[in-house]
This record gives sequence, C-alpha cells and structure tokens, in this order.
Amino acid sequence: MRNALTAALLMTTPALAQLGTVSDANATFTLVDVPDSPTAYAPRIVFSADPAINTIAHSFWWYYRLGGDVSESALNDSNGQLTSMQFGGGGIATLEWDDVDNRGIRAMYKISAESTGPTSGALIHTLTLENLTAAPIDIEAFAYCDIDHCDTAFGDTATGGPDRVTVNDASCPTGYAEFFGVRTSGYAVFDYPVVIDALVDGSQTDLMNVGLPFSTPSDFTAALQYSETALQPGALFTAVAVVGHNYSYAPCPAVPDTRSYGIALAGALGEPTIKTLAVPVVGTHGVLEIGNAPPNGTGTLLYGMQQLAGDLGVQAFGLTIYVATNSEPLTFDSTGSLVIPLNLPVVTGLCASDFYFQVLIQDPTSPAQFPITHTHAIEWTIGS
Repeated sequence: MRNALTAALLMTTPALAQLGTVSDANATFTLVDVPDSPTAYAPRIVFSADPAINTIAHSFWWYYRLGGDVSESALNDSNGQLTSMQFGGGGIATLEWDDVDNRGIRAMYKISAESTGPTSGALIHTLTLENLTAAPIDIEAFAYCDIDHCDTAFGDTATGGPDRVTVNDASCPTGYAEFFGVRTSGYAVFDYPVVIDALVDGSQTDLMNVGLPFSTPSDFTAALQYSETALQPGALFTAVAVVGHNYSYAPCPAVPDTRSYGIALAGALGEPTIKTLAVPVVGTHGVLEIGNAPPNGTGTLLYGMQQLAGDLGVQAFGLTIYVATNSEPLTFDSTGSLVIPLNLPVVTGLCASDFYFQVLIQDPTSPAQFPITHTHAIEWTIGS
C-alpha cells in the first residue's frame, strides 16, 4: 500500500507546487495540498486518464460530522496532525491520521488511480474511519468534488442521481466525467461555490438530493453524503467515491451477505472466535474480528474462493479444515484479539464472488495431535 514517489505532473498549464503524484499507465493523480484547518476549502487535485486532456477533476476532499456536531469539518493537518502521507507505485497514495482533531476517530484516506483503457480510468477515493472511543458514535461523511472537464470551469452540464452524476462540457468533446459513490445517503449539485460553502459555513448540512439536472453550463461542483449510525467501539466505517474519466461504474447486483459454518476447536481458553464486523460491499473494506486467542499469540488466516469438502471440511489429526488456497500469518494483541480489514476494490471482478475464511491458532492446550486450535469458518458473498 505504501511505495516511493513516482512520475511528474502531466499537464500543459503552468506547473503547480505539489505534494505527490501517482499513476497507473495513462491514469494520473496529483495532490497539490492538504487543508490546514477544519473549515478549509477542498484542496487542488489533478486527475486525467486521457493523454489529450489536461485535467478532469479540479479539487476533491473528505468532510465529516460526528453525532452532536453543529457543523462539518475537513480532514486537515492543523497542528501537524496528519500522521503519514505516502505516494507511490501501483497508482496508490495514502494519508493517515491517528486521531482526527482529537475527536476519537482514526482515519485512512486512500487514493487509487486505475487505468480502465487507453483513454479511460477511475480515481477511487476510499475513506476509512475507526471508532477509538468506548461508546458508539454516529458519522456523516461527505465527498466533495469540483470537476473541470478539459480544465475549463464554466461549460459543465450534468445529469444523473442519486449516487451517480455524469458531467459533460460542450467545449470538450472527447469523453465525459462521472462522479459516483457506493451506498450514499444523499447528494447536492450546484455551481461553485455553493456546495463547498455549505460544508464549511459553521452550520449543519445534510444533502437532500438536489441540483440535477445541472442544465445551464457553468462551474460544476457536487458532494455525496454517507451515513453510519452507532458505529461500535473499534469498528470501521468506509465511504467510497469515484471520479471516472470515460468510465462508468456498473453497480454490483449481488446482495452482500455473510454466514458462519463449521465447528471451532477449543483449547483451555475456550473456542476461538471469528466474526464479520463490516459486510463485504464492493468498494469498501470487509472486516473480520478474531477473538479468544492466546494473548500476544500467533496464528494463520486461511482464505480463498474454495471450500474443502463443502461445509463439512476435512478432518485430520483432530483438526477440521474448511478453507483452501491461501494463508497469511497473524499476531494477536494482548487481549488475544485482532481486527482484519480486507480491501474490496471497485473496478476488479469481485462482484457476486464467494470468499471463505478460517483461522488456525498456535495453542499448546489444544486437544488435537498438534498444538493448534481453530475457529469455525465464515463465508462472504460480495455485493453492493
């Protein structure tokens, strides 16, 4: 996820000071700056997937509001709170905050530039928030975007809704832009600076699905809203917004689902547990939580798209293995627990796929012929 700095800014307009650039073939993204306060406007970005076009997206940023707040706030670097910022190969940039504005939420903002053809691509913005507090919290997240097709500001028109907006510019005949979100709760589309002013004006804003069609050519801006109620302590909330250039996202028709099957093998601590904290939705993070393992112990995550002997598993040496194909080493914390977020990218072929998970745990108190206990298994069906 974290790599070294890559290519220079691809544009013919005067050079901008920049924090970093990432690219995937013809899809290139540059972040110019980061807001310096909770009430700052969205920063300048540059994104294009067609070598003949200067830029598609002019600015983008995430804003948030917690339950009880009277206004929205930008993710920001006031007091140097931005913990980590990495730009690198694979077209991925990541920004991390250990505790946003000292509000009890950890944030990771991942930007992925993905080529989908020689003149098309997607810029995927994934915001993941973790509840660091000891109580449930309500979260509203807002993805703000200013699209200037062909680097022109005043010729935009747009249609669509509720979670997808298509932007065209008569002066830019080579393609279109699209702004869409996964599981949004509202949108607003207006001429600049109406939307951004509403997010930074010190009052509470909810997006009421207004502004489309955007018929009179002018400077297109929009925001998408995402809502989460009672996010539990330690749980993750993920919001995804995508800016497409000559690329239109097809929502996954499958319904996300999870089920448990099989039997755990207990040691002296009892049965180790595995459960799903966040359902497997394309474009977000599915999340597993492992519990009741030996404190500071080790184990192995078994995962793949194949079961062993269906729900019955394969029994050997006192163990029952339910999952085939892949494995990953694990280390548990001092409570014998571990939370595992698993990225489910938007533009890969995960829709309607089934994945299977089980955890083997090093435990000298196991009744099996090897010092290993294990969880039952979990199946995910990935949807949207």
